[in-house]
Amino acid sequence: MQLSLEELSTRLASSGNVRRNPFLLVFHPEHTQFELTIFADGRVIVGGTEEIPLARSLVSRYIGQ
Repeated sequence: MQLSLEELSTRLASSGNVRRNPFLLVFHPEHTQFELTIFADGRVIVGGTEEIPLARSLVSRYIGQ
């Protein structure tokens, strides 16, 4: 799976704070304590929770399947 970090950052900008470099994107959804670190190859690190179902829900909500 390859993600376009540029397209994803544009899409997520309306939902929170986005920082991007050529290798990854860091997203802080508004009004949450969560942080999603998203890599172009599709890997995601979810910070702010240790609950796997919640982490999966956040990834699905903001990035998609």
